[in-house]
Amino acid sequence: MALSVWGEELTCCICLDIYKEPVTLSCGHSFCMECIRDTFETQEGYGFFSCPECRDNFKTRPLLQRNLRLNNIVETFMTTRSQEDNVIHCNYCVHSIVPAMKTCLSCEASLCALHIKVHNSSLDHVLTHPTTFSKDRKCSVHNKILEYYCTQDATCICTSCRLDGDHISHPVETLRVASEKKKEERRRVLEKLTAKKQQIENKIHILRERQRDIHDRTVSLMERASGLFKEITDEVKALEKEVLREITRQDKVLSLSVSDVISRLEIQNEELLGQILECEQFCSNPDPLTVLREQAPNCDLTAGNIPLPPTRDLDEGPMSLMLRSGLGHVVHLLSEGLKRRFPQKIETSNVLLDSKTAHRKILLSADRTRASSSPTFMNYPDQPERFRSRQVLSSTRFSSGKHHWQVDLSRAQKWIVGVAYQSIERKVDGDESYVGYNDKSWGLTFRTFLSAMYNKTHRMIPLGAPPQSVGIYLDYDAGRLSFYQLQPTRHLHTFMDKFTEPLCAAFYVFEDSCIRIK
Repeated sequence: MALSVWGEELTCCICLDIYKEPVTLSCGHSFCMECIRDTFETQEGYGFFSCPECRDNFKTRPLLQRNLRLNNIVETFMTTRSQEDNVIHCNYCVHSIVPAMKTCLSCEASLCALHIKVHNSSLDHVLTHPTTFSKDRKCSVHNKILEYYCTQDATCICTSCRLDGDHISHPVETLRVASEKKKEERRRVLEKLTAKKQQIENKIHILRERQRDIHDRTVSLMERASGLFKEITDEVKALEKEVLREITRQDKVLSLSVSDVISRLEIQNEELLGQILECEQFCSNPDPLTVLREQAPNCDLTAGNIPLPPTRDLDEGPMSLMLRSGLGHVVHLLSEGLKRRFPQKIETSNVLLDSKTAHRKILLSADRTRASSSPTFMNYPDQPERFRSRQVLSSTRFSSGKHHWQVDLSRAQKWIVGVAYQSIERKVDGDESYVGYNDKSWGLTFRTFLSAMYNKTHRMIPLGAPPQSVGIYLDYDAGRLSFYQLQPTRHLHTFMDKFTEPLCAAFYVFEDSCIRIK
């Protein structure tokens, strides 16, 4: 069947164009999804729905579902038509349409395989892949086919341009030779681009592998942490049940002893109530003779002499012993669980302050763990290591491994804590030497707000109140520096960098402030 006939069969009667997302109604007629939807929208106001082609009525609005088979036929038809529209046919085959195999630039004609043989036997013209002719294939001056390439002017020329035109003395090449040279240049570029592309793909592969590795490690870490907490939680819950069971047992024992006495007293109380009623009735008789003749009711004056049981309280001794023993076991399990599930060792560093670096208005404690603001200058000798700003470094140096230390900031209204290279500038009056204000230090600071700082770049950290104590974790080899709030524990910020020099703990001590390394 010809394409034109297929086109008629695949045409929507509403828009008169090839189906787009065709749907088929129960009557068998097909339409574009959008066309029939708009038609049904219009028919909403009439209270009925009908097929635009056969007028078949529907009680309710039909549900529209794509006709996948018809949709595939439409896509195949469109692809075939597009391909046939782009096919170049032989100019010499007049009785039938035959695809061309080559195009002769000299004759400006396209030829099939049969006519190429005849053409080759009689002419020596330039043949190329089948193409259409346009004005850009002819010289704008001589209206002749472009056959040469002027390398001096980098332009395509015709025979007349070469023989008696502007390019008569210029070096020229045939179009085929010039194009092959240009292709060769592009091939070399293509090789470089292909190599670059391969490099990028290799990097992407490495990064995706790294991403998967990070995900796997994250899942493993979460499972290990969850397992540890579950183990400890189960132990604590079991201990809680045991302690509550002991408290309940003691409660039952004490309650039973008291309940027995209460029951006996309640019985005697009922008996006394009966005796009281009899006595009241006897005493209310107004006849003296009757009172004297009747026998007085019996009264048991010994009732209520049951002694109260001794006061006994719950014995906290067994509970205390169970709690101490049980919690000790939990602590042991926690310690063992940490070793088993998190075997990496993180050194708790003994960070001590270096008196040779302390500003002259910073007073250090004898154990070199506390730095306080001094109202007067201390009698420190002037030396190259000493800061001109109110800062102090630690004598402890970190050049590898994992370390952590904690800083008490409860007696500081404002503060800066962090780490710095030993080569940090010390003899400037401005803020260039402050921790976090240069490329040789990283800091966490609180003044009016909390922020992380590196090279004068602030990153604000939302927090309701400033932390009273901060934990600092340094993984030198991985280039990781993390700050944590303590009590409650909360991650504040992490710097990632490549450390190239030994690091020291660094502190800025504002006026009327004191910081202490725990």
